[in-house]
Amino acid sequence: MVLPIFMERMRQRPALYGGWISIPNALVTETVARVGFDYICLDLQHGFIDYQIAVQLLQLIGLGQSVPIVRPPLNDTTWIGRLLDAGAMGLIIPMINSVEDAQAAVDATRYAPHGTRSWGPVRPLMHTTATDYLQKGQFEIAVMPMIETVSALNDVEKIVQVGGVNGVYVGPSDLHIALGLEPSYDSDHPRFVEAIDHVLATCQKAGVFVGIHGTAELAPKRFAQGFRMINAAADLAILKSGMTHALKNAQG
Repeated sequence: MVLPIFMERMRQRPALYGGWISIPNALVTETVARVGFDYICLDLQHGFIDYQIAVQLLQLIGLGQSVPIVRPPLNDTTWIGRLLDAGAMGLIIPMINSVEDAQAAVDATRYAPHGTRSWGPVRPLMHTTATDYLQKGQFEIAVMPMIETVSALNDVEKIVQVGGVNGVYVGPSDLHIALGLEPSYDSDHPRFVEAIDHVLATCQKAGVFVGIHGTAELAPKRFAQGFRMINAAADLAILKSGMTHALKNAQG
């Protein structure tokens, strides 16, 4: 395979730092793709990106060295298959609530007899052979169920034991809400701290990595805690904070 492989980088580096794309714009994605993030995630769940735009943005991510991953709008076989056919090399799967949900997500990434995916990897085959993709490439796709609900938190020990689950991705805002707290990327509330510690300990025991959504400012803390996949910047957040800072500076 000559594609940049997420799991290959995870094995080689202490942590992966990513950029997050919600804006359905080619220039924004090209700019982010040239920064040098370990991975770039296209958000089709809460972002404003539809499938056709996602295909174009995945092509633009290929201009840099970042691994292209996606968050589909839901845990759906058709959506997952189409995004992989378009060139995604990793998936952050939202609203996983059970081991059955996690198994369905893995099955959607793999061909028979290992899963339910239908053959048609159009863009991956521009970079590798059908044999190589079938024998190796499909197993190098990173599958990351999100831990963002009480159900997922309660079932995380079983979720990480599903074959093909490489890691989990914590959605801190939804997890705060699920625990009866205000949405936030971080807090010192005991319920949230206990939940984070539980996920980290469970994944460490199972030998899978833990990712989390957040900011550049939170990244050092997350790395020290044991997170190995850390969102460092999101396009909309950077745009808003940068513009706000510029206006305040202009006003003196």
